[in-house]
Amino acid sequence: MEDALYSSGDYLACVHWRGFRLAFESGGENDYDRAGRQPESSSRLTTVSLGLLCAAHFLTMYGFYLMLTWLPYYLETVRGLVGSLPALIPVGMALAMAPATVVGGIVAGKHQDKTAVSQVAIPLSAIAILAVPMARSTAVLALVVALYGATGKLVIDPGLVSTIADNAAPERRATTLAVFNFAGSIAMATAPAITGFVAQATGSFNVSFYLAGAFNLLGLIAFIAGSRSIGSAVRDAEREGLSASEGK
Repeated sequence: MEDALYSSGDYLACVHWRGFRLAFESGGENDYDRAGRQPESSSRLTTVSLGLLCAAHFLTMYGFYLMLTWLPYYLETVRGLVGSLPALIPVGMALAMAPATVVGGIVAGKHQDKTAVSQVAIPLSAIAILAVPMARSTAVLALVVALYGATGKLVIDPGLVSTIADNAAPERRATTLAVFNFAGSIAMATAPAITGFVAQATGSFNVSFYLAGAFNLLGLIAFIAGSRSIGSAVRDAEREGLSASEGK
């Protein structure tokens, strides 16, 4: 089983790396206007800000793929739940995602700062992951899993994606989004394998949940730092434009 797990992870990593290369090589080739001209670059993303946002994507997606792949096994084997409970509790996570995504989208649409929802959801999802091994009753366990569903991937992603899309140069937007999605795909390929390795090395699955929760908090820091880096780039561009107009 262990060999199969690592083989699967290696295969997924190779697939995502190949997809990333193809996207990078072809990215932006269709980003031209009808006259065949390439639009003028107006990127507010620097290498640093893009790197921070990609890190935030990986760190927040790590916990999601941990919950998605290992939670039923953890509930049955480690927590000793029997019958249909190991399957029903993760369903609560999925059920909470749908309305939370709609509500999050509505709030983000009405709020001037589109990143506000993600900045609230990321720490709440971190608390939910950290609380999984701490929950002492089945009811509390089900509640924290549902909390993760209501504050996890589908609520966090829109803020991250809109930050990238709104600030990338039009002619490089496809490539930039490909790099961003690649960072999240690394989490899909590595989180299940790392979780299995850590559980085998430490003899406890709890460590993996604490690690994923810490990753979420680091992801919040990276997201805020990346957003501020973009804000600094915008202010610098505005100052340069103002100076240029005064010089004329």
